[in-house]
Amino acid sequence: MSVAGAPTSLDPCKLVPAAEASSVAGVTFGPGQGSTAGVSKRCVYGAQTLNVFTVEVEQAADASTAQVAFTQAQAQAQAEVQQQLPPGINANFSTADVAGLADKAVTASGTATIGGQTLGISGIYVLKGATFFAFQDFRRGSPPTAAAMEAEAQMVLGRI
Repeated sequence: MSVAGAPTSLDPCKLVPAAEASSVAGVTFGPGQGSTAGVSKRCVYGAQTLNVFTVEVEQAADASTAQVAFTQAQAQAQAEVQQQLPPGINANFSTADVAGLADKAVTASGTATIGGQTLGISGIYVLKGATFFAFQDFRRGSPPTAAAMEAEAQMVLGRI
């Protein structure tokens, strides 16, 4: 996702610290690996493992620009999940609006079975004013619940 605006001063590795990412994912992560792409920042916990937790944050020039980016990010996330699956494998993927969380929030989750192994993803996408953040857990096995993602998003909102 890329929106018009200045690079954010928010650090995604501090928005969702390793201890909290570990708690949501049910594993122990070491320090996150941060990166910047344009105005977007990303933090990845568990890179190169069977449980990868990512956090993204962006700040747009204004709330309406952030709204457009939010909509684009939802579509992009769904497309990326499907693209990462081998040909012929489809994921059961669903989204749900979260009432009362920031200006807009959506949870997403899905599972797929490949070679007898269940792969799961759970994420939340949150818009607050001109700030957009998201985090997802992609793992072998069942993904975290929507309730766990929502609870963590509440904590992140307190840091913005």
